[in-house]
Amino acid sequence: MMKTILHVKGMMCANCERRVAQALKEAVGVLQVEASATKGQVCVEYDEASINEKQLQAIIEEVGYEVVE
Repeated sequence: MMKTILHVKGMMCANCERRVAQALKEAVGVLQVEASATKGQVCVEYDEASINEKQLQAIIEEVGYEVVE
């Protein structure tokens, strides 16, 4: 099990947090998601055998947000 914090640009409100969290939770291997618009970050706990960080970033970008370093 891995845990990562992704910095996300564009989340402005609770609806943005829900949108990102829901998209990630639907992915196989994602165990837990905490999104914070005020911090501009998403904390994801996942099974590295099923999904990797690049795939998590792609899911966030698919729903309209930018993952930044």
